Amino acid sequence: VGMNDRGEQQASLGKGCDHNGVVVHELGHTIGFFHEHNRSARESYLIIYWLIIIEGMAPHFTKLDAHQN
Repeated sequence: VGMNDRGEQQASLGKGCDHNGVVVHELGHTIGFFHEHNRSARESYLIIYWLIIIEGMAPHFTKLDAHQN
């Protein structure tokens, strides 16, 4: 997730991802947008209910360092 620092950025869409909202979401990642739940200041805006996160999905909630977002 997020823009790489190598210049060219590739993106691909899998089956079922050909909806406008999904395309815009993924294009946002290619230009450097991150998910709000990963931002370093997320506690100011979000409450994450860790006990109800689906098993195996917790790594998707890793908080970024301030210099990463």
